[in-house]
Amino acid sequence: MESIGEKLRLSREEKGVSLEQVSKETHIALNYLQALENENFEVFPGDAYLYGFLRNYCDYLGLDSNKIISIYKNMKIQEQDVPLDILIPKKKFPVKWVFAGGLVVILALLTVFIVFLVKNKKEETKPVVEVRKPVEYVLEDSPIEERYFAGDTVLMKYNGEVFNLKIIEAAPALKLETPSGLQVIQMAEDARIDVNGDDLFDLGVYVSDLLKNDPSKGVVAKFSLLKDGESTVAADDTVVDIPTVASIGNQKQTVIYESGTAFPFTMNATFRSYCMFRYESDRKDRVERYYHKSEKVPVTSNNRIRLWISNSNAVKISVIAGGRTIDLEVGRAGEVLVQDIKWIRDESTGRYKLVVEKID
Repeated sequence: MESIGEKLRLSREEKGVSLEQVSKETHIALNYLQALENENFEVFPGDAYLYGFLRNYCDYLGLDSNKIISIYKNMKIQEQDVPLDILIPKKKFPVKWVFAGGLVVILALLTVFIVFLVKNKKEETKPVVEVRKPVEYVLEDSPIEERYFAGDTVLMKYNGEVFNLKIIEAAPALKLETPSGLQVIQMAEDARIDVNGDDLFDLGVYVSDLLKNDPSKGVVAKFSLLKDGESTVAADDTVVDIPTVASIGNQKQTVIYESGTAFPFTMNATFRSYCMFRYESDRKDRVERYYHKSEKVPVTSNNRIRLWISNSNAVKISVIAGGRTIDLEVGRAGEVLVQDIKWIRDESTGRYKLVVEKID
């Protein structure tokens, strides 16, 4: 039987991608990917991180993440020492005492049944359901990482103000209600949010574990303050060649997000059926191949992503920007579509707008 690491490595090699490419497309650090394939699980800071990265990697490779995680849990159980009391032989009771005890139990049950029939009363017992009360957390200078459930709140204390952040849903993605609007944060996504509306990111949220089909399990997320508007653009990323327009009047352009700064965004393509799909990010090398149903393609770009789609009805496109997920309109069946997702700067307002533009 193949080990977890072998399954991951062989699946990756079948897809023809390197660890570096996987790290770039899934935002999982290279050392963690190497640890997963080498089964060096002790490098992870906790099971929550391990489960999150393993689930994300399996989804990327098209593997059954629940099955792989179950194999890992069984491995951990097998590695644990057998309890001493199991190894110590238990004293056997004489057969006659076992028989006598069983007879007493049968007579007792029969007596209860007869009494029940005589009284002819049915007692209905309602199961006691433990209702979890919403929990309130306080975010100040130090980050907080907890398992949150719908209804929980995080009080964010920032620059002398208090902002209320409420967990609306824990699955299939974290839905967070903030003063700046509803934020949808996917598994393994490191979102940056402008809470107070000053066009600077002041809150970071990282989702490390959730079950997409079971919101009752909650969501593990890390909340942290971004001091002085840090991380509006990653330190090693540079947004270049953003066109400036006098006003947004192009009928072929649809504004999907607006901000005081331009920053990297992510495009996720989920295929509904067989389709030829080509993309080019920031005018770099084009990637083109045929995709099958349920395959996914994540692409992160600083400036522009150009898409060529042989059947626009066969793929669902969503864009993640500023902690929000925007679903783009699905085209008609058989429609060939070429479009850009890019930043532009509105000269009249000085603000940046992320637009979708159809190309003839």
